[in-house]
Amino acid sequence: MSGAKSIWEPRIISEDVTYAVRLHYVMFPLEFRDLRDALERNGYELARIEGRIPSRPTRIGFSGEIARKGEIIVEIDSGEGGIGLRGRTLDEAMTGFEQLSQVIRTELGVDIHLNVWYYSLVAHFTLRTGTAPRYTIPKVVEDNPYFSRFNEILGEQTSMFSVRLFPTDKISYGADWFDISIEPDILDADAYHIGVVFRNPDKGRTQDFVKNLKQVLFDLLKVIEGKM
Repeated sequence: MSGAKSIWEPRIISEDVTYAVRLHYVMFPLEFRDLRDALERNGYELARIEGRIPSRPTRIGFSGEIARKGEIIVEIDSGEGGIGLRGRTLDEAMTGFEQLSQVIRTELGVDIHLNVWYYSLVAHFTLRTGTAPRYTIPKVVEDNPYFSRFNEILGEQTSMFSVRLFPTDKISYGADWFDISIEPDILDADAYHIGVVFRNPDKGRTQDFVKNLKQVLFDLLKVIEGKM
């Protein structure tokens, strides 16, 4: 219809999400062999371990994939006190993590939601909005006087490649932190790549962040594209 406004509909092409918890113990509370046995009893396919697993009572330190169920990959880092999983979507990762925590609580008597240092989310999204980010992102700082100086130094016209946001009053290696990077996808200049890192000691705040994350990202893109 003539004069009708187009509807802005971002479309997520791919997601890759790792959700984990880092525990605050002197010694990692999950014994490697017991954890493997518990996961196997509950339908997880165990990852192949190279070399011979030492006999008890030797404790085993381990970092990497320990098991999977479908597309969900369970990962631990006993040295860092971390356990989590990787999934294809936010919903898949969050649901899978709660199922994993229930298995550990029921089978091993360990509640991984107790004595938490922080919860951690690392997510990557590829999405399209119908507008190429190589045109929209540079507009965020098009009047920035530093760019004329950058151009002089480099001898070439330059633009901003990404928008990266973080909390100004927090430290990047702390337990309370976020980092959101928005840029053109390396392999597809007409798509956005958005990387998200989030850490927080509070389970409720973490779950709220995850619940609202996609809408927050869409709103950020609206601002970048002048839709909001």
